[in-house]
Amino acid sequence: PTLGILLAGMSLTLLVSNLSPYTADFGLGYLFLCGLIAICAMILPGLSGAFLLLVLGVYDHVLTALVNLELLTILVFASGCAAGLLAFSRVLSWMLSRYREYSYAFLTGMLLASVYVLWPWQQAEKFYLNSDGESHVLESHNVWPTDYELLTGQDPLLVAVLISLLAGLMIIAGFDKLFRKSVD
Repeated sequence: PTLGILLAGMSLTLLVSNLSPYTADFGLGYLFLCGLIAICAMILPGLSGAFLLLVLGVYDHVLTALVNLELLTILVFASGCAAGLLAFSRVLSWMLSRYREYSYAFLTGMLLASVYVLWPWQQAEKFYLNSDGESHVLESHNVWPTDYELLTGQDPLLVAVLISLLAGLMIIAGFDKLFRKSVD
């Protein structure tokens, strides 16, 4: 069952990462719901709240509201975030206390799938134009670091990535050692 739950976590992350953006008119209730969903994604590893706001079609709207200080929009969205944070943190806490192994398996699956989603070497295929006409990558596919420079003309920075990976692993090992020492 643990392997199945790990695969479910991976599947959820990969499924969400492949969603297409939603475009439609929306009201304050939808904006509240988007805040609730986005904040839940921000709590979970491997999911991007900003990406979900793009998929839900409200990213530009919320960003514009923040820049222009549209208080009603900000208040409704923030209320959705607050409600989502309060509710989902309790659900997550309950899951971790009752089903610790399964919860960690699901979260580990999400983290493993996020490696595919956050792969640094990607070639852009489709673009998204925001309301200001700025282009943002909407769809891309992963490429090997050795092919990246050939396809994009940009340095893959492979040495910097490997150094960052090693530094991250050393920090995790250090925290693990520190934690184990404080528990003993």
